[in-house]
Amino acid sequence: MSVLSQQEIRTVLTEGRQAYLAVDTRHGPHVTPELYGVIDDSLGMWVATSTLKAKVLRESRAVGVLVRTAAGAVVMSGTGEVLDPLRPPLNPARLLGAGRLTVNFTLRNVPDLVAFGRDTLAGATGFPPARRVLIVIRPEHASTVDAFANDVVVGLRTPVGPLAVPGRWLGDDRVELPAEMADLAGTTDGPVSVTADEYVGPGPAAKRGVLLRGEGRLVEEDDRLVLSVQPIRRTEWRGVHISTEPVAQPVPGRPRPPA
Repeated sequence: MSVLSQQEIRTVLTEGRQAYLAVDTRHGPHVTPELYGVIDDSLGMWVATSTLKAKVLRESRAVGVLVRTAAGAVVMSGTGEVLDPLRPPLNPARLLGAGRLTVNFTLRNVPDLVAFGRDTLAGATGFPPARRVLIVIRPEHASTVDAFANDVVVGLRTPVGPLAVPGRWLGDDRVELPAEMADLAGTTDGPVSVTADEYVGPGPAAKRGVLLRGEGRLVEEDDRLVLSVQPIRRTEWRGVHISTEPVAQPVPGRPRPPA
């Protein structure tokens, strides 16, 4: 595992398309994919006020972020802050930073924002659309790890806060993690999450995903770091439609985003 400098973090954030944001809740780590903007060493994400992440970050500032690029995956930890347009910061520097992040967010995500307008006009985002707030994230530590292409993202509760890390679904509720995560993740049993999503196309109506939350246990198995997961809750999203229900039995295979 290679620890990145601030300049290297900026390069990764510039190259990435979306980020997986991890926050810690009373039910354990919660990880979802988000579009973002980046200025200097900060990320900015515009999210609905009704989302769990927005509510959690009003009380707890620890976050984890996973960004995938062509070169691999980067796991970051840091702090997050919710900035509400109805209660703008009085500090001129913070206000300027929020404005710059918003401009970059817009420029980076033009196809999705155009599609958001289209989906809104079509009634696919609900009416009226949920009010948005800006989440500003400042990564403090970042490390490169082995990536598993087109697989799942695991949320872990660790001594440094919540983390989002790449994983390979092995079946029978087992997920392989990068070996480099052994030191960060520790060996303590505890709450975990597993996220599988698909970027079908731009706009919220095209998004599909599944988030499993439950209990996990890390073990070394045939020179691999394997997380055994006991799912308790399953959340699905189809566009802006979200449902959560208890998991009555083990998931037989990789959690698939709903069709």
